[in-house]
Amino acid sequence: MALDCSASVATAQVTCSPAQPGGGALRDVIYGGQNVYVTMRSTNRVIADTFAMETTVQNLLPQPIGTTDGVTAHPDGVKVFFVLQPVATGGSGQIRIQNPDGYGMFTEAGQPFYRYTGVLATNAVSPARTWKFVLDPGVTTFRFQVNVAAPVPYPDGWVEVTPASVIMDFNESITVKAVVRTALGERAPVQSIQWSTSWPHGVFLAPQAGDTITRVWRAGLGSAIIKATSGARTGSMKVTARMMLGAVSRGAFGMDPSDSYVKLLMDGRPYFERSGREVWDGREMVPAGNGFTVALVSPADGTTWEERTFNTGGPDHDGAAMNALISYLEELWYGHVVMIAVADDAGLNVEGSCTLRSEPWVERGLKALEALGARQIRDYCFRDSWAMIALVGEGRARAEALARGAEAAVQSPFFHDVLSVP
Repeated sequence: MALDCSASVATAQVTCSPAQPGGGALRDVIYGGQNVYVTMRSTNRVIADTFAMETTVQNLLPQPIGTTDGVTAHPDGVKVFFVLQPVATGGSGQIRIQNPDGYGMFTEAGQPFYRYTGVLATNAVSPARTWKFVLDPGVTTFRFQVNVAAPVPYPDGWVEVTPASVIMDFNESITVKAVVRTALGERAPVQSIQWSTSWPHGVFLAPQAGDTITRVWRAGLGSAIIKATSGARTGSMKVTARMMLGAVSRGAFGMDPSDSYVKLLMDGRPYFERSGREVWDGREMVPAGNGFTVALVSPADGTTWEERTFNTGGPDHDGAAMNALISYLEELWYGHVVMIAVADDAGLNVEGSCTLRSEPWVERGLKALEALGARQIRDYCFRDSWAMIALVGEGRARAEALARGAEAAVQSPFFHDVLSVP
């Protein structure tokens, strides 16, 4: 619909309202609809024979205008063109558009226009442009009609998918809906929608009913694009799979060392547990978790690589276990996800106290843990609980906890691109 505008010379006022729909179609979207799809406002003045309008354009479409990719301004800009050139409705005489930016073929040949450069997002308002009309002396009121011609990212319309993006945990499910929109953002007549996923082995689409996927769930670590297609119109959403890692430490302060433990969890489920002392499980002796237990997790797919326990809390008089831990930590590659937890005792302190042992490997061990991001380990006391999750190379722990006489539990989310901070 064009904007039908009427101007009064005496009051220098202009009012615009929707007119009847016009014809014409290019790859630019051509539209009007004052206060529906666009709002044009002006500050006006009359000087001698010239009626001047300082005119702005506000974009009310649910997609940006003046761009074909949503980011880069198109050189054509947003053009406001005259469907009906100014004609007198009061008095008599001619009206001439003094300063158009050019003439073009929109709904017919030779239509004058004003150009607004730059990208206008939804609800954004353009800088003002000065429109000038030269009036014959007898003109008291006049009218004109204008339309907007603008490049847009979706000239054929699009499929609106909700939610637009989502972070999902293991085996979590969601419902996804789609609405087919015209270029002006109106709901299009019901059409069939086809759904697809870029990662069919990790993000699954359950039975579909027209514009709805009744269930989407993930079974791996990664990301996927779910695409909805309806004829030439498309839309998509991004699914990012999140892996929740956890580590639990229970030092032996106030309890029997055999009752202390470490636990490692993935997506809330324990996958590794070990007591602070060697125990008999009815079939065999289960190795002790005394000291530091370290687990490595693949940054590529979230699988666990290995778990190793360094018995630093035992009779480590020559520092062999601590030195082995230090060497192990120093050889970790940048980007490794590492979980560390203590059972029974870490072997850092004089027995029964918070005083650090004086052996050189104790200080080296503290520095190796601090290089991974530990900030509380120097406050560790004999048989405390301590756990940490870190990403090698970040220089800070993703999560760290220290406790006395209780569990120290940490958890942290990781994504396929683990270097992105959640």
